Amino acid sequence: MADEPFPSSQDSHYAEHRILSVDQENIASSPPKPHSPRTRSSTVKPKALPTVTPKRFTKFFTPRAALSARGGRQSKAGRQLRDITKNGANRRRHAVSAKEDLLAHVEADNLSARPQKRRKISLDIASSPPQSSPLKHVQTAEQIRVFEDEPTSPCVSDEDALPNLLEQLQPFPQPIRRLRAAGQSRRILERSFGGYESLTRGHRGTDHCVNWQAETANFVTTPHDTHAFHGSALPFCTASCNTNSLIAIGDEEGSIRLIDSSTSSDFGKAHVNFRVHRNAVMDIAFSSDDFRLATASGDQTGRVVDMHTQQTLCILSNHTSSVKQVRFQPNDDNMITTSSRDGTVQIWDLRCSERGSMQSLRPGQRKGVNEDGLAEPSVRYAKEVIDVGPAHRSAKGAITRSPSIQNSDDTKVSITAIQHLPNGREHLLLTASELSASVKLWDLRNAGRRNAVPLSSTPLPEAHKKTRNYGISSMVVSEDGARLYTLCKDATVYAYATNHLILGSAPEMASFGGRRRALKESKTGFGPLYGFKHPNLRTGSFYLKASLRRARGDKSEMLAVGSTDGCAVLFPTDERHLRRREPRSEDAEEDQEEELPSLAPRASQTSATKTDLPIYEQGTALTRGHNKEVTSLSWTFEGELVTISDDFKARCWREDSSAARYLRGCGEGGGLRWGHGWADADRSWDDDDA
Repeated sequence: MADEPFPSSQDSHYAEHRILSVDQENIASSPPKPHSPRTRSSTVKPKALPTVTPKRFTKFFTPRAALSARGGRQSKAGRQLRDITKNGANRRRHAVSAKEDLLAHVEADNLSARPQKRRKISLDIASSPPQSSPLKHVQTAEQIRVFEDEPTSPCVSDEDALPNLLEQLQPFPQPIRRLRAAGQSRRILERSFGGYESLTRGHRGTDHCVNWQAETANFVTTPHDTHAFHGSALPFCTASCNTNSLIAIGDEEGSIRLIDSSTSSDFGKAHVNFRVHRNAVMDIAFSSDDFRLATASGDQTGRVVDMHTQQTLCILSNHTSSVKQVRFQPNDDNMITTSSRDGTVQIWDLRCSERGSMQSLRPGQRKGVNEDGLAEPSVRYAKEVIDVGPAHRSAKGAITRSPSIQNSDDTKVSITAIQHLPNGREHLLLTASELSASVKLWDLRNAGRRNAVPLSSTPLPEAHKKTRNYGISSMVVSEDGARLYTLCKDATVYAYATNHLILGSAPEMASFGGRRRALKESKTGFGPLYGFKHPNLRTGSFYLKASLRRARGDKSEMLAVGSTDGCAVLFPTDERHLRRREPRSEDAEEDQEEELPSLAPRASQTSATKTDLPIYEQGTALTRGHNKEVTSLSWTFEGELVTISDDFKARCWREDSSAARYLRGCGEGGGLRWGHGWADADRSWDDDDA
């Protein structure tokens, strides 16, 4: 016993000293001291443990808050530290003030049942880290027990009530942010890849509170919106300006007249009337700034007119037959494309003269005098000529009325419609003919080749392969460039996806050798996505045209086509109105037809031409405006529709829901409908309960 190093103090002091030394060795926050290497020859005496006095023992186990206070008053340094840290994150009590008040109330109720020396339990704030403790084992807070028989706690009844109240006192959560509405770029992306259904696994049907007749049933025309063509000049074509409300109409005698379609002007009077050709004007088109007007005529030429002076700037003379259509290339008013009955498409550059030198298009530089005594305009020759007739003649599966036309090289194929693709794809040209319903896609950068081959071509509709092939009289492209609409001679409007036309064919992405091999034969794209039909839509000639209204303001995109039935037919192009029906049995289809209202668009298929292609009958006819074939039509800058007919009249159709509803229900008595025209909507559309 004498050899052991015991202190000379009392036994109680020895026990306290040993406990303190053990606790100091087990403190988690204090890292262990590194052991110094000891040698056998080391004679260093180990350091003795510090002496433990009652004062040190009491100070070690006393909280720091009690040590900083002197007589119940905080020291000067403590007060300064409190002022500095009063805005700290650990002192924000507004987030948990309600919790602490409720907890203090519960603790006050249970104060008598708890021991005197028990420390208070405080809730930890999530933003405050736990404070370090010199003890190894930290005592966890016990769950607060609330007795049911306590009269001082009327708001707390059981053990589950306290957590529920604490959850109710949490700060109100932040509202969920609504996703941003789909913009134009997203709509272009969706439609480029085939619509919403092609991008997602789910199915999005038609909107419950949207009816397609709300867009087409409000059009009406009055006697004041009529322009009569006196004499024998039959109107042939029409086009609207891109920056104002003026409308240009070309007639059979080669003249062009400008009419203002705004409500503040008289539609029955022409602002100006001038003659351009000695033959019928087949088609006209305005430049993007409306400073120039391009015409296509039956005299086998096209002309460019200065709209400020109404004089011809130059003549496009290279076709060997009537010129059917003329178009300015998008984003370049110096380039013009024309199509003709000679089976060719020609590209014109207005910056080049007939000698290939640069020449400005000013009237003072013209040479010669014409029959009217005016300066003869300079003649332009085509920059590039593309013979597209053989490509349309060799359409696979084409069954024409005269097989000799298809196999004969002497008979030219009339190119009835051309259209450029917008949005950076202006070098891609779409062509259609009177021979087949197949659309050809051409790259104008390859126009210099002798035997030009289209990039791709659309297959014929299945109905044409079973009966006979029909031609196309007109084509239009949507504003975003995702949809192509063709007016076919089988009285159907077919809708194509423009991205599907060049599927698998991109020679510009290949090397030079691969590009040459790719141009030897055309690729086959996809067929139409769906079609539009209407009982009043009849296509008796190739003079029928189609026009598309651009979506501006509160007016949506809409397609208008002419008809031999003496009316124009409107089709809304918004695909949310199209109902995608799954194939069902005949009994299920009959039950579905009884449940669906008559206003819903129907995907009908005749028994003779039953195919998988959905055909929708969701059009509205504009009746009583004309009594003969409506050939050409055009949407104005403000969203009105101008139609011309073989009855020597041009009508302007405006949107007026109350007037259209009144004309549909007023009857023939009293001559209230004389000289008027209206949208022929269903009878149930005008019902008050509809």
